[in-house]
Amino acid sequence: MACIFCGVNRKMSREHLWPEWARKFLEADSGKAVPLVPHVIAGSDGHLRQWEAPVFSATLKDVCRVCNNGWMSDVEELTKDLVVPMMREEEVTLGKEEQLCLAIWGYMKVLILERVHAPTRVLPVALYRGLHSHLANGVASLPRSASIFVAAHAGRVVDGGYTHHLIADRGDLGNPFFMATFTLRQVVVQVFENLDGPFGIVPERMVILEGRDSQIWPVQESPVTFPPGRPLNDEERTMYTGLEGLVEDDGDD
Repeated sequence: MACIFCGVNRKMSREHLWPEWARKFLEADSGKAVPLVPHVIAGSDGHLRQWEAPVFSATLKDVCRVCNNGWMSDVEELTKDLVVPMMREEEVTLGKEEQLCLAIWGYMKVLILERVHAPTRVLPVALYRGLHSHLANGVASLPRSASIFVAAHAGRVVDGGYTHHLIADRGDLGNPFFMATFTLRQVVVQVFENLDGPFGIVPERMVILEGRDSQIWPVQESPVTFPPGRPLNDEERTMYTGLEGLVEDDGDD
């Protein structure tokens, strides 16, 4: 089986979706032995496909051991000291290096989360290979076509402590793009990528929640403070993910 990142046929890692430092927070949030966490993917037709995945048993089924134990492990380790205080709802200042570190981690997690549920995979393999070509060779950078933001959530923490939402347009109704949002306890990371151009996209709906998030990629010259402004409540987070008003798919996933 070929690794989704490097493309080499190697033994797969079968490692957990979240590293140990994140899982201990997720386990503390849950009163269940193996909680099921909600995931949502929406297509350009406005229909939702929803499913639940077990938070602790979900593994990386198509990532090789070399990638998982190498550059991916390095990203997780570098980000730990930033994300843990954010999960504790502490104030954190993100300079240019910290913004880049958090943005790379968020982009990598979005790609990994998209592989959890095979029937709903929509992102092109080129995104995975592109990230690998940079990070595996020591280049700390992301595509110019991406825009990444961080926000805080002050609403209900779901069992397992994280959620994942993805909206993707293959180009049938316009330029192909994706918008992915995940919440890890109270930390919200959102990634946009325009798959048909060199620059990231920022939708008009962001104006509604202006000042409620901070852009971290491309990195900002001035330091970014987390949490930025007032945290999102549950209703505002739904607006933030872009899922408001979409219709649940009748299909069986």
